[in-house]
Amino acid sequence: MLQNFIDDLKHGTGVALRTTSLTVAIAISLFVTSSFLCAAAFVWVFQGIGLVPACLTGASVFLVLTLITACCHLYEKRRSKSRSRPKLRNPLSPLR
Repeated sequence: MLQNFIDDLKHGTGVALRTTSLTVAIAISLFVTSSFLCAAAFVWVFQGIGLVPACLTGASVFLVLTLITACCHLYEKRRSKSRSRPKLRNPLSPLR
């Protein structure tokens, strides 16, 4: 009984660690990519229009990417919550 609990805990911890490390790698890649895209948009607008519109363009690029990322995170959070099933309690357990 205790060994099953320990095995489940080890498995769950391993999955959580792999998922977290993958999420961190994706976040770093997204940050670097969005930084280069924002810099490219800034230079392009700066050469054509000026400094203030270029800064606003850079801010809007980061805002759009942040909103997309937040929506993806909320979607995954809701999806994982709907997938989780409530665990059934043992009717013979002394702790109710």
